[in-house]
Amino acid sequence: MKRRWRRFDLQRIIARGVPLAVLLGLAVLLWTTRQQMLSAISASRAGAQQGAVAPDFTLPKLSGGSLTLSQLRGRPVYLNFFTSWCPACRAEAPDLERLSRQMGQRAVVIGVDMTISERSVADVRQFRQEFGLTYPIVLDKTGSASTIYLVQNIPLQVFIDRKGVIRLTQSGQMSYQEMYAALRGLVVRSP
Repeated sequence: MKRRWRRFDLQRIIARGVPLAVLLGLAVLLWTTRQQMLSAISASRAGAQQGAVAPDFTLPKLSGGSLTLSQLRGRPVYLNFFTSWCPACRAEAPDLERLSRQMGQRAVVIGVDMTISERSVADVRQFRQEFGLTYPIVLDKTGSASTIYLVQNIPLQVFIDRKGVIRLTQSGQMSYQEMYAALRGLVVRSP
């Protein structure tokens, strides 16, 4: 009789203990993952703030090849995070083209398409063609650049000086005069 009693207890302990151990293991894994994510978010927030060095990225260009932000040091850079379906992004696209043409080689205007939010890359190509855009457009297919720049609303404007330091960020649509003044301020500053 005692032997049967022990076997039953052992089975009960195993039946309850294994799921409990699995749950405990999952809890530890989730906590560790959460801590890593919080550390990554803290690090990216520090890097995407005004006065900080702009976080680097390498993204594929819509026209082919790739673009690495840090390789543009020496010239002011205007990053415009957008999507082809965003009404404010569509409204400011002609002004961005005008600004890019007016600045020429003195500054770089880059459209950063949040491709992860698009139906397809074909929509981005259509957007470019519709507005006759000639400035570089890069594709943030995984959302990596949008994440490190903490994009919450679009469009997001990021103005970076010659040394690669973020001087201004602004969420929402900007007028041509605002864009020009912000970028012109970086162009006329001494290196």
